Amino acid sequence: MEVVTHADLDVLSVFSDGGTTLVRVESPARLNGHRVAQMNIPGEVSVTAISRNDHTFIPVSGTEFQEGDVIYLAVISSAMLRLEELLGIERR
Repeated sequence: MEVVTHADLDVLSVFSDGGTTLVRVESPARLNGHRVAQMNIPGEVSVTAISRNDHTFIPVSGTEFQEGDVIYLAVISSAMLRLEELLGIERR
């Protein structure tokens, strides 16, 4: 199993079968004003929580990303590259 690492994406947990990973990332400027629904990919990528102004919450599909947000996502291993593309980050 390959664990993806780069400065912008923190792997918090790889679940037992290695098929799903929980990651944390600071919201890139390109997401500001976009809705969570635009980031979720059914069965592949799911925004599970957002930390904003010292408060962590479970977002709804209409929640908009804001500058300074920390995003927590569950992602299947085969969609990691797609997530990186959505976030605009490069693999190192």
